[in-house]
Amino acid sequence: MTSRSRRGFTLVEMLVVIAMIIVLLSLLLVGLNFATRTAQSANTRVLMQSMKQALVRFQEDVGYLPPVLDEERRLVEGPSPSLSGAQYRTEIQGWHSCTSLAEYLIGYGQNVQDGYGSTDLGEVPFTGIRSPGLDGVWGAGFGPIADRNPVITGRVYGPYFQLEDERLLGGLTPGGDIVFRDQDPDFDSYPKVIVDYWGRPIEYFRRNYPPGAITQSYRAVDYDGDGNLDAVPTLSGVIRLRPFELPVGAGTDVPAFLADDRDDRTTSVALQSAEFALFSPGPDGGFTSLYRYDVSIDPTGATPEELNRDNIVEVGP
Repeated sequence: MTSRSRRGFTLVEMLVVIAMIIVLLSLLLVGLNFATRTAQSANTRVLMQSMKQALVRFQEDVGYLPPVLDEERRLVEGPSPSLSGAQYRTEIQGWHSCTSLAEYLIGYGQNVQDGYGSTDLGEVPFTGIRSPGLDGVWGAGFGPIADRNPVITGRVYGPYFQLEDERLLGGLTPGGDIVFRDQDPDFDSYPKVIVDYWGRPIEYFRRNYPPGAITQSYRAVDYDGDGNLDAVPTLSGVIRLRPFELPVGAGTDVPAFLADDRDDRTTSVALQSAEFALFSPGPDGGFTSLYRYDVSIDPTGATPEELNRDNIVEVGP
C-alpha cells in the first residue's frame, strides 16, 4: 500500500490568500466607517430635533428666543441692517453662538449667574434658570457675567433639555479647546457647549433684532440707503445654512445683495421663514460661507470641495 504526501501551499498561493484577506478587511473597515458615520449623523439629527423642541418651549415660557452669547457668555449684538448690503452679508455669517444653548436650555450656572442653582440654598437639581429679564442676560447688558444681577426667587424655568450622554456636554477652555468632565478638573468653571456626535459644538442662529428689542425681529429695511425698503433680514443670509441641494421647484431666492460669491441666490422656503436654526458641519467637520453649492467649477472637475454637502441644519419652529 502506498501513501501520497499532502502538497502544502506554495508561496504564491499563500500570498494570494493574504491579499484576499487584506482586501476583505479593507472592505469591512470601509463598511464599518460608513455605518459609524451614518449612525453619528442620525444621532446628531435626533439631538438637534430635541433641541429645537426645547427652544420652542423656552420661547413659549419666556417670551423670546435665547440671545446670542459669545464664548465668554456675554451678549453679542447682531450686525446693523444699516450697513451696506455686502458688509451686512459678511458680518451676519459670524453672528451665532455655541454657548447659548447650554446656558438657557440646561441652565448649569449658579444662582449668581442665572438666578438658580446654588447648592448653598439647597436647590436640587441645580440645572434651571430664573427669568433672564428684558435684556436676556439677567441685567448684564453687554457686560461680563460678573455684571449679572438675577432675581433668585420666583419661578424656575427648565431645564428644557436633558442630555442622555454626559459626553455631549463640553467645557470651552480659555484656549478654545473642548474638554469633558473627566478630562479637566476645572470643567465646572468653563462655559458649556452642547456637542454633536463628533464632539464639535452645535451652533445656534436666530433672526436678527433691533438693539434692546429681544422679543422682536427686523422688518423690511433699507440696505443701500436709497430710501427704499429692500428686504426682511432672514436666516437665509447665512450661507452655510442654505441647503446644498433642493428638489426642483422647492426653493426660492434671496435678494441679490445676499447672493453668494458665485452669484447664487438659492435658499429654501423653510429657512426664509425660520426664527432660529441649529448647525453641525457633519462628518467632515467643514463648511464654507462663500458658496452654498460648493462644487468645483473647474471644467476638468478638479479639486471639488463639497464641504457643505453633509452639513446638518435644523430650523424652527
